[in-house]
Amino acid sequence: MYMRTVKVFEQRTNTGVQYRMTIPKDLVQKYNLNGSIMLIECEDHIRIYPAEIVKKRILIK
Repeated sequence: MYMRTVKVFEQRTNTGVQYRMTIPKDLVQKYNLNGSIMLIECEDHIRIYPAEIVKKRILIK
């Protein structure tokens, strides 16, 4: 699994807290992410998964 640190932005809404992230263009092209991703934060790194695998949900522990 390819791992890389990316910027994560917290956005508070009336339905809770959402997290958005920016992905380097080389990752978007290499993994054909097209902006739809899954991210799991694990201590000091963030794992990036294509959203199709995880039904386009964003999960942060």
